[in-house]
Amino acid sequence: MVQPTLKHFFQNEYVCYIATIDENPEPGTVINFGEQYSTRVKDEDIGKAGVFALKLENNNNTFEISPTVAERTADFVVTVRDNAFIDYERYKVLSFKIVAQEVGPATNLSASVPATVYLRDVNDNPPIFDEVSYEVTLSENVTAGSRVIQVHATDKDTGVYGSIRYTSITGEGSEAFTMDSQTGFITVAMGSSLDREVAATLVLTVEARDENGNGNSGVVPLIVNLIDVNDNAPRFEKDVYDFMLNSDLTNFTSPALVKAIDDDAEPPNNVVRYELIHGNYENKFYLNETSGELTLLSPITKIRRKKQSSYEKLPKRVATKFTKDQRETQNDLSTVIANVDVDESSTNNRNLTKETTTEVLKKRRRRADDPDALYTLTARAYDLGKLIEGYFSRR
Repeated sequence: MVQPTLKHFFQNEYVCYIATIDENPEPGTVINFGEQYSTRVKDEDIGKAGVFALKLENNNNTFEISPTVAERTADFVVTVRDNAFIDYERYKVLSFKIVAQEVGPATNLSASVPATVYLRDVNDNPPIFDEVSYEVTLSENVTAGSRVIQVHATDKDTGVYGSIRYTSITGEGSEAFTMDSQTGFITVAMGSSLDREVAATLVLTVEARDENGNGNSGVVPLIVNLIDVNDNAPRFEKDVYDFMLNSDLTNFTSPALVKAIDDDAEPPNNVVRYELIHGNYENKFYLNETSGELTLLSPITKIRRKKQSSYEKLPKRVATKFTKDQRETQNDLSTVIANVDVDESSTNNRNLTKETTTEVLKKRRRRADDPDALYTLTARAYDLGKLIEGYFSRR
């Protein structure tokens, strides 16, 4: 029996097998040592003494060799068994030994040769953001250019494969923001239209890509909560309100309500209050601050009504001119005119003829069309500092 030497087993002129492979190869991938390396193993013994086994040592089950048993001569192949350790970010080089050992009786002869596998980095890792999600709170009237937040991601790959660019912000409302592709700084865009009355929260998605913005992508949620500001003034529902008093001037014939609404999203910005600010002579009228209902506190005597009609024409004209000036000079003011007439069709005499009733209705219409008012009451609807003025008249 020939004493085995390295030359007898491995027909390789080099003392080490060397190969280079991409990281994370599929199981079964063949390790190509190149044409300069012979993968032939030979035992010149005859019979059972020429049978030998092939195995890998210090391998961590990463690679496997085939065949595992041969007689006299064989060409071996090393393949990937488990790619868990073939990770460039963990190991740059993997080393193991290829061992040939006789299996015949009364022999334990063997030879081994080292093998070195260099790993080549591939773009197999996406960018990962530092946070699972980002959340920020902004005022809805935040100015353009204001800093919102900075996002940051890392990539385990090296070189250009690990070079990250922040590429996009998507989702409804994303047009209100801009992002620096190099730093991940997010700011409010020019001409942004953040509106708490439209949306209380924006759920956006930020994307980053490696390979200078051309490779694998990673995303993260960006939640933007908007704070309501008092950016809407109350506005009355009508331009003109018409109210009627009963014939004995003690009450309105139906509830006399004015109403203004405020488009702000949250209290107290959208809570409307009312008040009389002008023309409430002798405190005859009361405007409920929460409901907007106008009530008569005490009856109006016919004598007083006649007196008022004789000298209120000039103040009415003055009030009308004041109203127009206000509307021309202050854009945040709107006015309402409430014409209050006397319902003379309601009377204690239940025996009116058809002709009489018709005549009363004609008189009522003429009064309603009369531009002169006995009283001009000015009301105001307001929220936190924002207000509008409404003007309504009582006849």
